[in-house]
Formats: sequence, C-alpha cells, structure tokens
Amino acid sequence: FFFGELLGTAMQHKTRLIVALASGVVLAYLLRHTMLKRSTPSKRSFGRLSSGKEAFLWTLSNQGGMQVDITDYGGTIVAIRVPNSAQALTDVVLGFDNVAGYEHCGGYFGCITGRCANRIAKGEFEIDGTQHRITVNNGPNSLHGGHKGFDKVFWSVEELGNTC
Repeated sequence: FFFGELLGTAMQHKTRLIVALASGVVLAYLLRHTMLKRSTPSKRSFGRLSSGKEAFLWTLSNQGGMQVDITDYGGTIVAIRVPNSAQALTDVVLGFDNVAGYEHCGGYFGCITGRCANRIAKGEFEIDGTQHRITVNNGPNSLHGGHKGFDKVFWSVEELGNTC
C-alpha cells in the first residue's frame, strides 16, 4: 500500500513538471512567433519594493491582440491577456496589481524559478563527489532556489529593437 502511495505521489510530481514545461514551451512559442514586427514594448512603473527600489512592468503585444505583462522583479509574468470569443481581452494569469504583492507573497506566481525548480531534499546535493549544502526555506528542503531565488532579484531589460 505504501509503495502505491509513493508511486502515485511521484507521478503527480512528474505530471506537474510536464504541465509546467509544456506551459513554458507554449508561452515561448507565442512570444517568439506572434509578436508584431513593428510593435514596441511599453514600460511603466509597477511600484516600489520596501527597500525603495522601483520595479517596472513591460507589456508586449502581438497582431492577434494578445498582451503579456512582465516585471523586471523576478522576471515575473504578471498578466497574459488573450482575446475571448467576443474579442474582449481576458487575463488568464493569477497575479498581483503591484510589485509589493510579489515581494510579500509566499508563492511563486508567474516567476522565473531558480536556481532550480522544485525541492532539493534536506538542502544538500553532491556534484563530482563534493557535497554541497544550501539554504533551506521549505521545512528541511530548499525550494525554488532558497530564500533569495531568481524570483527575488531584478532582471536587466535590454531593448534590442522592434523584432522578435
């Protein structure tokens, strides 16, 4: 009975990983293949962190009407708006209205997870015979990069022009 529960849990984790990877592939495809060649990303303030540092929100759009909002804080996808059957834009992402929500939230809504995604058991691993210990932040484990993963740092944005 225990082995069946363990196998079921492993399959759930594998399913979640596959769904997350598939979502990332779909988003990458949409961003790469549907952005307007003449569209210019827009940038606006997204609020300030408790440290006083300002975060910005970048909006990308395509010829089909899709819009994606991404903040430089954590490289977080804040919104994906897609036209519904009546051509009205519908946001299909859970998120917050300003950067403070992401700073104080215990979740990882829309962020770039890292340095690794998921948990590192007991906050330790081995590479080439060398044992490494890292910060734990999820019980005895390290989750999504520890206390200051990629979701809690600012990402530099470089405008390369108006093409994908």
